[in-house]
Amino acid sequence: MPKGLPKIYIAKYGISKAAWAAYRADQKAGRVRLDTVIKRAGKPKRRGGGMVKKVRRKRPGFTLPIAPILGLGSGFFLAPEGWNPPVNAILEGDAKAAGESLLANFLFYDCVNKKFDFVNKGIGTKLTIVGLIVHWIAGKFGVNRALGRARVPVVRV
Repeated sequence: MPKGLPKIYIAKYGISKAAWAAYRADQKAGRVRLDTVIKRAGKPKRRGGGMVKKVRRKRPGFTLPIAPILGLGSGFFLAPEGWNPPVNAILEGDAKAAGESLLANFLFYDCVNKKFDFVNKGIGTKLTIVGLIVHWIAGKFGVNRALGRARVPVVRV
């Protein structure tokens, strides 16, 4: 059986993708005439001998992103002006003060004045966002990939 696009389709459509689409559609329907055929000019087929595709294998493991965790943890150890840090309040046994300082650190809410203060409060949230940005930038520079290749356990920036 001759290979290529029949002259009938070339006369009707020219040598184009539309001609090949019509030819294949007619082939499926079983109504193709193979009187005269012109070979398709195209890329030669590749046969072996090329580069082997690199396979990426993800190693199973648990990693901790240090920058966001430090930002989150700072909300427990730092406090806005005039407030007791949440860790100190917990160690003193004052649950109410610890809850109020956590609200001030993470939700920008001042329980005493019953107001939101986005300038002076929210240290924990602000530092967590900074940690996430540092983590994102470190990922763009490939720091985490380098740590993984160096087989540093658990820690990522």
